[in-house]
Amino acid sequence: MEADPTEAYKPDDTTGFIRLNALRLKVAATVRGEEVIPSDCRQKKADGVPNLCMQPPTSQDAARRLLILLVVKSLALRLMMRWDFIFRTRHTLKKSFGIEPEWKSLGFGGWWLRQRAKWNWRTECSAWHRALQEAGAAAGLTTNEFTFLRCRLSAESRESANQMLWQIEGAACIAWALRLMPRIWPMDEQFDGKLDEKTLLSPKQQLVVSAALRPREEIEAARKRVELWHWRARQHTIERQGVRWPPPDACPDVIADLKAKGLDSLDGVVRFTAVSLKRNGVLHEIIGDDFPARGRAYRELSDSDAFELLSIAQERHRALNWLCGMATENDWDVTPTET
Repeated sequence: MEADPTEAYKPDDTTGFIRLNALRLKVAATVRGEEVIPSDCRQKKADGVPNLCMQPPTSQDAARRLLILLVVKSLALRLMMRWDFIFRTRHTLKKSFGIEPEWKSLGFGGWWLRQRAKWNWRTECSAWHRALQEAGAAAGLTTNEFTFLRCRLSAESRESANQMLWQIEGAACIAWALRLMPRIWPMDEQFDGKLDEKTLLSPKQQLVVSAALRPREEIEAARKRVELWHWRARQHTIERQGVRWPPPDACPDVIADLKAKGLDSLDGVVRFTAVSLKRNGVLHEIIGDDFPARGRAYRELSDSDAFELLSIAQERHRALNWLCGMATENDWDVTPTET
């Protein structure tokens, strides 16, 4: 998967959380071990679990979503390989292998190869769609996913495929929630992709029928942890973008209060938060008063590593928010990922 900042996220997606009042609430709640929930969603149940406004997906819903994500992942990978090696052969050989072919065109043979690739692509999309129908999951395809299954091989669809491919990170979280994996993958590593869609779609597997989610409290706890990593990833992004501290419209009283606690910079907020999380047992390790990422402090990551970890956190956060019922009508495409 390609961690390209121009493809992974739009700049507007990282602006909402930098407003000072929200940031102050976030830090304060984190230190107390609480969750920040919108006021209109704070409806407590008898079991003490907050009502997050929406009815969470059922185990069967989660199983169908997992199957869809795995099929889309498989098709996205195939589309990217076909486009790169059949339609952009010269470019790919030079970029990936440093080879400069002497030929300028593959002639009629190249044209025929491209036609076969187009035909095979449509055939594969249709076959996977039928497999989802037979598993009772096709009705859960979102608008974006359905459109992707009907797209043609093109540079535009290749870009869409790169976006879709990142969703394997969310699929891994759903697989964990369905007890198909013992743990959530480390937040500074890409999931290794070892979830076989063919096996899970097999009638013998009966994944949808036998699906059973972990307790809601366990999924909610994982959601909170992943949200913290997503917050750190976005914080890193705005620091690299040179966002001013404090924001120009910040309340003077709030600024004074934060400065009194030593929070006089974006990096100061990170340090304070990391130390507090370590003290409260939320983070088992910190490096340089920061979240540990690939053996170093998060702030020391290269741009490419930072974009990769941002993409990982975004997709896992989305999956866990969806599992906790935070998407309107459980629509995967509109699942919020605010931090």
